[in-house]
Amino acid sequence: MSSKPLWQTLLELAVAQQHILSCEECYTLMDQYTDLLREGIASEEAMLLVKEHLDCCHGCEEMFEALAVMVEEAESAEETSQP
Repeated sequence: MSSKPLWQTLLELAVAQQHILSCEECYTLMDQYTDLLREGIASEEAMLLVKEHLDCCHGCEEMFEALAVMVEEAESAEETSQP
């Protein structure tokens, strides 16, 4: 049995099959995509399908932008609360 996280397995299958992500699949991968961007990791190959979906789906793009703002605000709050 593989110990890979679900998001990684989903992404590998989608890439292998040249699959277009649904909104639900994109939402599943959004957290990881946000983390990679925040860490400055250029994962074009790995997250190209997510980026392509966000480029053509206004609803998911708005959700992603809101998630990015929440992550940024949480990080700012952590930095200001540390001694």
